[in-house]
Amino acid sequence: MPAFGTLPDGATRGAVVVVQEAVGVDDRQIGIVGVCLGGRVTFLVAGHEALGAGVGSYGGGTVTARSEAVPALTGPIAGVRTPWPGLSGDVDGSIPVEDVEQLREGLHSTADVDTAIMRYPDADHGFHCDVRESFDEVAAADAWRRTLVWLEGHLAPTARGTPAGDGQLWAGS
Repeated sequence: MPAFGTLPDGATRGAVVVVQEAVGVDDRQIGIVGVCLGGRVTFLVAGHEALGAGVGSYGGGTVTARSEAVPALTGPIAGVRTPWPGLSGDVDGSIPVEDVEQLREGLHSTADVDTAIMRYPDADHGFHCDVRESFDEVAAADAWRRTLVWLEGHLAPTARGTPAGDGQLWAGS
């Protein structure tokens, strides 16, 4: 991932093909979930691939560049191809609430797929990680539950079947 701003040509498609061949699924049955840098990667992938679902938690630098190596990702906002929610904490000093709201508005006004933003008022960066001081058990549990509901509601069923989520946790997001 050159300078954390782009994906190497063909890298994502190559990974998708490996999963398809190994498990026997199509794009709509593949999801991607990430936190921190992984959350940023889910957004990059969502802007390049039409997968079944993606979920990103506190992936920074999406709206405002963090450095030359971590540029803003404003291009993918209009071109999001994978249903994608972003989850972040309002206390996270590295991802300003203004950026989160700008991302929400950009996705709402331009995305042709389902998107959502969930903010946790008392959560900080790393709220999922139970070995960090910033661990927030309530936010982490809710974010994980929302992640599972999102995946269940957006991933196409496999031959073994996939339970369909009702999506109610995301109503109004």
